[in-house]
Amino acid sequence: MLMRKNSSALLDGRSYLGFPALCMAACYALFVFVSPSLLHAGPDGKQIYTAQCASCHGEKGMGVDGKTEAALMGTLDLPSLTQSIIDTMPEDDPEKCVGDDAKAVAEYIFKAFYSPEARNLDLSSKRELVHLTNDQLQATLADLLTPWPPSSTDWGTERGLKGHYSAKRKGKKDEETRIDAVVDFDFKDKAPTEDIETPEEFRIRWDGCVLAEETGEYEFAVETENGVKLFVNDLELPLVDGWVAEAGKKRELSGVLKLVGGRAYPIKLEMFKFKDPSASVQLKWKPPFKAMQVIPNGNLSPKWAPQVFVCQTKFPADDSVSGYKRGLTLSAAWDAATTDAAIESANYLWRKINQLSDIKKEDDDAKRREKIHNYCRDFSGRALRTKLEGDLQQQYVDQFFENDAPLETAVKRVAILTLKSPRFLYPDILSTNDPSLKMATRLSLALWDCYPDKRLRDRVGWGGLKTEQQVREVTLEMMKDPRARTKFRSFTHHWLMLDEKPFPSKSEELSKNFDSQAVSDLRTSLDLYVDQIVWSDSSDYRELMTSEKYPVNGRLATIYGVSHEDIQTYEPLALDDGARSGLLTHPYVMASFAYQSESSPIHRGVFVTRRLINRELKSPLEANFFQDAHFAPGMTMREKVTQMTSAANCQTCHRIINPLGFTLEHYDALGRYRQTYDEKPVDSATTYVDDEGKEVAFQNARDLSHYIAESSDAHGAFIDHLFHHTAKQPINSYGDDFRQKLVYQFAQDHYHIRRLWLEMIVHITMYEPSPSNQEVAHAQ
Repeated sequence: MLMRKNSSALLDGRSYLGFPALCMAACYALFVFVSPSLLHAGPDGKQIYTAQCASCHGEKGMGVDGKTEAALMGTLDLPSLTQSIIDTMPEDDPEKCVGDDAKAVAEYIFKAFYSPEARNLDLSSKRELVHLTNDQLQATLADLLTPWPPSSTDWGTERGLKGHYSAKRKGKKDEETRIDAVVDFDFKDKAPTEDIETPEEFRIRWDGCVLAEETGEYEFAVETENGVKLFVNDLELPLVDGWVAEAGKKRELSGVLKLVGGRAYPIKLEMFKFKDPSASVQLKWKPPFKAMQVIPNGNLSPKWAPQVFVCQTKFPADDSVSGYKRGLTLSAAWDAATTDAAIESANYLWRKINQLSDIKKEDDDAKRREKIHNYCRDFSGRALRTKLEGDLQQQYVDQFFENDAPLETAVKRVAILTLKSPRFLYPDILSTNDPSLKMATRLSLALWDCYPDKRLRDRVGWGGLKTEQQVREVTLEMMKDPRARTKFRSFTHHWLMLDEKPFPSKSEELSKNFDSQAVSDLRTSLDLYVDQIVWSDSSDYRELMTSEKYPVNGRLATIYGVSHEDIQTYEPLALDDGARSGLLTHPYVMASFAYQSESSPIHRGVFVTRRLINRELKSPLEANFFQDAHFAPGMTMREKVTQMTSAANCQTCHRIINPLGFTLEHYDALGRYRQTYDEKPVDSATTYVDDEGKEVAFQNARDLSHYIAESSDAHGAFIDHLFHHTAKQPINSYGDDFRQKLVYQFAQDHYHIRRLWLEMIVHITMYEPSPSNQEVAHAQ
């Protein structure tokens, strides 16, 4: 009797990888229950596969870059598989493989790829031995070399910087101390506070910390006509030194720093006025992908934070596998970069050794040497994720302190040997058999993209992570840390393809107000929109896709035609009388997938297909660039795209892409809503055919957004992208049914995003994925 999967499993299989997802269980049933002689009857499936399928799916079914990246795998029965091949394969001519040919191909796929023997060689669903990605290495080094006290990431509820106001430019006495929300003042010729009676002379110092939400280069700037010094991260070396100023001449002074996201950095700004005609000061920054702006209140805190080590070494780009980054490839460039990073870290460690090892003024040479030696043991143990003792302690630390070796030499040798060790660079190579530290490592990498810091190690203790309940409790605590928000924001940007290419430039005649500041505000609006939903109590994926309100400031309200009184900050407002719906129609997303002065149904349709509903698309057989001059005057964008993609070889993919893109035609190149295109009514009504062959009618973008909110295909796509970004491993390496369980649990939890992420992280922490064939062979 032939066993069949339930309907939810069938849908789940298709939602994962389109056609490739149809194969596995179907062929398994065939292998187990059908006579082997039948596998060789009729047409030769291997010949048909080689001739019609291998160009896209690869000779070994592992996919072909630029065509079909996903490997052949799935959970459907043989009839469903065969029917899918009849309906859709090969994509350029589905009529070529039907009847017995289609069945023969399905049988061959199983025998070649999905029998138990073949699956043991299948690397697409196995864990690979990977080294730290660039972001993981950067974050781990930052935490290793930063003295994190328990309260350093507790920002509390107070925001802003602490301002110390003095009546004398060289005085140390503060006439007033207060919390300033931002540093943006124009004192003109007046005193800065009522307690200062001499407007001709005063001094102000602001201090606290600044939170970097993303990793990258930040430009800090001070605009003033007075004397200023700005310190960021390093409170001994000024980033901006404008202490000598030309009276009455305002200027902007700036400096650039690389910062690691999710960390708080100490900041200090000093200014003075002495007989200047006026006084003013603005403290600004330019974060990655955004414009120069006054540092917002939400990124400032009056609390103290320690200096953070930020490695400046440049690394070759990470490998990208199925759209997510992994450290797979070894190269001379990567090896050289890890050496440079280790040397840079060692030099920093020696410069800060007194602070890091808690040296006191009263410590004699012997005490100082003892403290430094003990710190090096602790440093190496944290980097290698083990309790350093015995031969390992001798190898990595103690040998360098023997025979009264110079301390500087000993410290640097410990750091370089530790940071170049495969035990440090490869997360799966651990120096300990303690399950708690192994789980803490997997947990910290999944949630923070770094190794366990001292606080996490102290929290879990030696052997303190054993049960699933303990892992849940620790994970929920760690989710409150800014590093968790940074990790999720990086996922959002990856999922929405925001950083894969620069934001497209826009035509000046389209909108003179749409400058770099407007683009920056739009990106901030999108970040706030996602954050507010994901980190709310409901954390509802459906709300993410259907909410009608976006965070809007005054500049954006003007551009997008929202009536408002003077909006100083971002407020949730409905645009276009409720015509928009969720993430998909956010103006930044719509403007990102558009041309300079035109909308782009193709770019938008491809984005929806690949990222939101997870259907496979082949690369076009030939480049066909949109050129507006090639079309007759008066044609709408929909008519132009329809004409341009009408060829049969184009329709293989564009029968999917175009209907999805056309639903979004109400949004122009700036993401503004419109009713007409060149005085013609916009036609956004389409019929989309899903991968089961079912027709779905959409009248507009709202219909599409609600479809994505409720579609199990879309839920599966979201889960795939979030899991891969979190684990840096294939989801199927955690078990053939793990993904299906996540899809089911997501629905049971009312599509709660944070609980979904929690379930992923708990599973990643508790269970190791299946090793690859190479790893098994190496172990043997």
